[in-house]
Amino acid sequence: QFAGFNLLGNAYARVNFLKDFTVATSFGFDQRVGNGSSFTYITFERAENQKNNAFNEFFFRGGSWTWTNSLQWGKTFAEKHDVKVFGAVESFLQQFRSVGASRQEYDFSDVNFVSINTGKSLQQNNGAPSTPRALFSVFGKAEYQFDDRYLLSFTMRRDAASVFGKEVQSATFPAVGAGWRISEEAFMQNNAFVTELKLRGGWGQMGSQRNVGETNAYSFYTAGVGTTGYDITGNNGGVVIGYRPSRIGNPRTKWETAEMVNIGVDATLLDGRIDFTFEYFSNTTKDLLVTAVANGLSPRVGQPQINVGEMTNKGIDGTIATRGDIGATGLSYDVAVTYTSYKNEATKLDADGVAFFESGGGRLCSIQRTQAGQPLSSFYGYEIEGLFQSQAEVDAHADMPYKRVGSWKIKDINGDGEINS
Repeated sequence: QFAGFNLLGNAYARVNFLKDFTVATSFGFDQRVGNGSSFTYITFERAENQKNNAFNEFFFRGGSWTWTNSLQWGKTFAEKHDVKVFGAVESFLQQFRSVGASRQEYDFSDVNFVSINTGKSLQQNNGAPSTPRALFSVFGKAEYQFDDRYLLSFTMRRDAASVFGKEVQSATFPAVGAGWRISEEAFMQNNAFVTELKLRGGWGQMGSQRNVGETNAYSFYTAGVGTTGYDITGNNGGVVIGYRPSRIGNPRTKWETAEMVNIGVDATLLDGRIDFTFEYFSNTTKDLLVTAVANGLSPRVGQPQINVGEMTNKGIDGTIATRGDIGATGLSYDVAVTYTSYKNEATKLDADGVAFFESGGGRLCSIQRTQAGQPLSSFYGYEIEGLFQSQAEVDAHADMPYKRVGSWKIKDINGDGEINS
């Protein structure tokens, strides 16, 4: 069971001054408090039963806040030149604190009996503040528009994240865009078919820290009687508690960067009855963030997120829509058709000694693989052609493990008469 509440809020203020300037500030917060408990029952019907019951209870509090301050200037010159400049700084901080306790071996499982005090085993307590997660950003944008026909924009942002090591915490991400409203040209003014026609394109970069934990840059050690206790003196007088690695950090992990290129056309035809949009995009993600794969000689400890290579996404998006009224019935219609096609590929993996990354499948095996030249997280495994229906079919098939009537019939892809990988 769980009980808690969230407190959300936001304060905003804006002031216009000197005719062309606007300054604004915004402060938002998300605070949370919660308490929960769980009881694990003894099981009897499974192959791997739960032998002891257990009770766990926890309490936490914390949250995050975001503070944004911006300044904007805009002015029109000679009625045709529109210029806007925008700049801002933003700070973000998130932190939680928790405390919990657990116990095993309860004589009764009644909800009115179970508590931390009524269990018979040694009580285990834990609690600590989480490592803060902080982000500081400085960003700006400049826009120019001529005669409502030609549009140019330039954006620059610099982000610093606490989840990375000190030498790679910050990164800069620029972007440019351009647009041409062809329908505003003189040669299009008498065109009854085209109401609005715009050609646009852009290039830009965006950073990501999406799956990097707050402690990714640091290595951690743990201690406990059952895991690091040893009678090092040899006199049977008690164990000495030492430390062992519990997690490996990587202070060199840096921002993942997505580089995007897009070209598109937007059109409105027949006085607004038909809308049409088409876009080609090509996204290249550099310094992919994935969990490191430990080799067979490494200790069994947590692994950090690392940067390993590049991935591309290329494709097209298209939409066509129409709307109108159905005679004098008072009814109207709005119909749209959307088409999307893209290709995803991991173009390079450059982690030390690793040709691919595998994931998924639980106890069975890894069923997804990422390797250069293939789509990200492709399903990887044997191809099943069906089940062996007769002994003659078993004898005629390639050599493979567990080959018998009724078992899986695995496809011999390379035709060498043996299935071994």
